[in-house]
Amino acid sequence: MATRFLAVVLAASACWCSATDMQTDTHCVSAKSSSMLQSHHGRQKMSLKSWKAAWDEDPSIFKGCSKIFIDVGSNAGTHIRKLFEPEKYPRSPYLKVFETAFGAPSLRHKASAETGICAFGFDANPRFVSRYQEIEEAYSQQGWRARWFAPFAVSNETGNVTFWINQRPGGYMDWGASIIDRGGSGSNVTVPEVDFGSFLEALRLHAEPGYKLMKMDIEGAEFDVLAELLQRGQLCEGSLDLMTIEWHPQFLAEDRQEQAQELMKEVSRADKCGHKQDTQVLTLDDESYLYDGMPLP
Repeated sequence: MATRFLAVVLAASACWCSATDMQTDTHCVSAKSSSMLQSHHGRQKMSLKSWKAAWDEDPSIFKGCSKIFIDVGSNAGTHIRKLFEPEKYPRSPYLKVFETAFGAPSLRHKASAETGICAFGFDANPRFVSRYQEIEEAYSQQGWRARWFAPFAVSNETGNVTFWINQRPGGYMDWGASIIDRGGSGSNVTVPEVDFGSFLEALRLHAEPGYKLMKMDIEGAEFDVLAELLQRGQLCEGSLDLMTIEWHPQFLAEDRQEQAQELMKEVSRADKCGHKQDTQVLTLDDESYLYDGMPLP
């Protein structure tokens, strides 16, 4: 099963959109569409609730969720949109991941009350908050359960952290936004950190039994977060079934490189969970339709 899964995903990756494609291909939205991410309608807030505040307000937030997608480093929210609206993103290699994990598009189009599909997104970039609210509202009308927690940085602890937003020319200012300052022109904001392991534990205890898929793309912060998840035994069945990840060791200081390489091996090791099934780990970076631009339902 695992071999077949890897084969279909890797075959699909041949048709993803590169950075150049996004400017020239009609299936890949131009950087000019990034203006959509900045839309405001007066009622929009500067931040959404943290997962813990949302949980305290509504303890049933995970009830009925048996097929769960966790988008860590959600950016413009396109991965969650690819889950529910795959027909709008035909060139995305992630569609094969979703189909294998959660079923055909015809099933995923149905209301979450019928399918058990729920999506939760995290991102530290405050620029995306209003866009997440727009998607949440549109999806609620479809009966789809999608919830973002932003701007919050996933971490191995709680507190506050400086988040760097890189001011790149040509509309690419949100590429590589990170808690790591990589130099050059840029601005920074202070955002809250959330203990991501506690979120996974709440899911394990309170969501319905089923399948959990996580996408992680957090520009170097993955090393601290995953080290903690390993220590807690959360890269195992019950917590996560599959994780797709883009690794960023190149963003770490030289004195952390050896430790980073060891962690990458440990995360992917086949027997890390003892008698439990290991979380399957797949290196996959799908940057297709980065700026989205597709109309909401």
